[in-house]
Amino acid sequence: MEVPTLDISFPESNYQDVTFKLLAKIRPQWKPDDVKFKVFTEGISNKLFMCSTPDKGLDDGVVVRIYGTNSEVLIDREAEIKNMCLLKSIGLGAALYARFNNGIAYEFIPGECLDMDTVRDGHIGSLVAKEMVRMHGLKPKDFKAAGMSGEIMPMLIPTMIHWTDIMPTSFTDPARNNKLLTELPSQSALNEEVWLLESHLVKLNSPVVFSHNDTLLKNIVYNKKADRVFLIDYEYGGFNFEAFDIGNHFCEWAGIDEVDYSLYPDKDVQCRWIRCYLQHKADFEESTEEVTDEQVHTFYVQANKFALAAHMMWGLWALIQAKYSTIDFDYLDYAKIRLGEYFAKKDTFLALE
Repeated sequence: MEVPTLDISFPESNYQDVTFKLLAKIRPQWKPDDVKFKVFTEGISNKLFMCSTPDKGLDDGVVVRIYGTNSEVLIDREAEIKNMCLLKSIGLGAALYARFNNGIAYEFIPGECLDMDTVRDGHIGSLVAKEMVRMHGLKPKDFKAAGMSGEIMPMLIPTMIHWTDIMPTSFTDPARNNKLLTELPSQSALNEEVWLLESHLVKLNSPVVFSHNDTLLKNIVYNKKADRVFLIDYEYGGFNFEAFDIGNHFCEWAGIDEVDYSLYPDKDVQCRWIRCYLQHKADFEESTEEVTDEQVHTFYVQANKFALAAHMMWGLWALIQAKYSTIDFDYLDYAKIRLGEYFAKKDTFLALE
């Protein structure tokens, strides 16, 4: 499907008039007076809002994503577009309606984003695992058939190396500069940790699969009517280690706005989730073999070691966002939290056998 590219640019604010120009192209039947707006305040990479009309409501809703300032230093937008189109063609993710100069418009998927309680629900957790299995089941040939390279090199280590290279080493604002220099690890220290992680993680032999890489709770939608979970916002999607997606997801159980790592799932909870994931995977691959305790434990070890990589990756991401983003979010504090948790759990998780 050819996605229309529109010569439209959204300002930082007061974007209603521009929105109507966009809707005139992708929803020409909509009357401006009927359009309802809903702003999503949870986004920390982009600005997001939804448009809908009373007649069809959320079933025909359009999400408008205005890219964060300089977010292209973190996100390959061309790859994101191709990924969205391919995923939708096999029933995953949202339909892409249009591109514009500094963002995209796409399908709203009805349902409730997960929160600190629903993510712990056993049934919903099983649905999350099942949706991940479907996504991880994509093959390189699927990408080649869609005109993409189909490279299966995991993006994790190259991404962390690149982000370490471009992280800020100073700020002009004295208070922020002091916090960076006194409360956060140096660029050279983080670079050493990335190479340490590489030496531990590669030898785990976690399969390389197409991964979401950003399974925070607001990127997981539960549609009760369909009794299905949908993963949304594949901005960071790409080939990566399978266990990274799981370990990263477990980290997100602690939240973002008020991070609480006492909510990180314990071993019993993780193992139940992992067993469910492995059983869905066996079903997807039409295997009749039973999931063993040994397989669950191996995946548990892998997931927790990759959870360290998730802390490192998003800590680096937050440092870069602190330099570029205009979104009202304390990125330096978030970097401090993520990197602090990395160092707090480093020895324990790397020692897992």
